[in-house]
Amino acid sequence: MFLSDKDIKELMKRKDDPLGIKPYNEARLTPNGYDMAVEVLDKDGNPIPGTTYEIKPNELIKVRTVETIETPNGHMGLMLLRSRYTRQGLMGLFAVIDSGFKGVIKASIKNLSGDTIPIKLDDGVIHLILARMSSDSETPYGTDSSKHHWQNQK
Repeated sequence: MFLSDKDIKELMKRKDDPLGIKPYNEARLTPNGYDMAVEVLDKDGNPIPGTTYEIKPNELIKVRTVETIETPNGHMGLMLLRSRYTRQGLMGLFAVIDSGFKGVIKASIKNLSGDTIPIKLDDGVIHLILARMSSDSETPYGTDSSKHHWQNQK
C-alpha cells in the first residue's frame, strides 16, 4: 500500500520507529510522497556549490539527497525523478530504499536529450514514494553490517 501525505505525516509523528525525513520541508510533501532536494557531487564525492546545475547533453551526474531518510520497519521507499525533468529528457538511476535504511540517498541522473537542462537543486528533484509492506521485515536493513554497508552513509 502506497502512503498518502496524511499517512506520511502520521508515520513521522509515531513514537516507536517513526519515519525520519531531516531536514523536513512541509512544502515538499505531495499527495503521494515527498520531493527531496539534491546536491551534485564531483568525482571525489564532494558537493558542487550552487542552487542550479546545468546537465549537458549525454552527461551523467552523481547526486545525493540533502535529506537524511530513516525508513521504519515494515516500510520501504521508491524513487522517481520528478516529471518536470523526465519530460525534458532526464533519466534517474535509482534503487529501492529498504526497510530500516538510515542515511542520505546517492543516485545518478543522465541527460538523454540534445539540450543542456538546468535542474534547481533546492526545488525537490527526486520524488520519494513510501509504501507499507505486507509485514515487518525479519532482518531490516542495517541489522547485518556485512551486507548493509550503506547504512548511515553521508
